Amino acid sequence: MTQSSSQLPRPRRWIWRVLVVLVVVILTGVLAWRLYGTPKPTAQNAHAFGGGPQAVRVATAVTGDIPIVLSGLGTVTPLATVTVRTQISGQLMSLGFNEGQTVTTGDFLA
Repeated sequence: MTQSSSQLPRPRRWIWRVLVVLVVVILTGVLAWRLYGTPKPTAQNAHAFGGGPQAVRVATAVTGDIPIVLSGLGTVTPLATVTVRTQISGQLMSLGFNEGQTVTTGDFLA
């Protein structure tokens, strides 16, 4: 029993439609990545792309507090604690030297 050409199964059209949609989606993704995904070097980010020389400025160093304020709820706990004690107990009654005086080995200091 042979089948005539009119009775042969036709390829499913939905497979072709799915393939065409996949190709269009992939091409759109590649095009979007090429246009928006890779940053282009500009004057501001030229150093990230190995651009030309960078400007160096000189500033005067000043001392002062850096205003860092953190607000939030919680508990602050130290990572470690230290107890500081003197090696000897008692009161210091007199000093055997004056400020700025040169001292040598064996001099009475306190």
